[in-house]
Amino acid sequence: MPHPYTTQFARDEFGGASLDWKVLTALICGVGIAVGATVYEGAEAPSGDIQATLSDESLPDQIFPGRAID
Repeated sequence: MPHPYTTQFARDEFGGASLDWKVLTALICGVGIAVGATVYEGAEAPSGDIQATLSDESLPDQIFPGRAID
């Protein structure tokens, strides 16, 4: 025989919206972290290429090839 308090607690719907918001917020945070990790991993290679290109040549030579800029 169930206790009357547990039966009332199981039927009570107060706090359900709060739980929904907590689950929704946790889901949004999890998706944000997953997207951030994916973008971070995907951006490492191009950023390394840009760094190598900029350190190999000077920027004016890339913008104006064949011209001497004083």
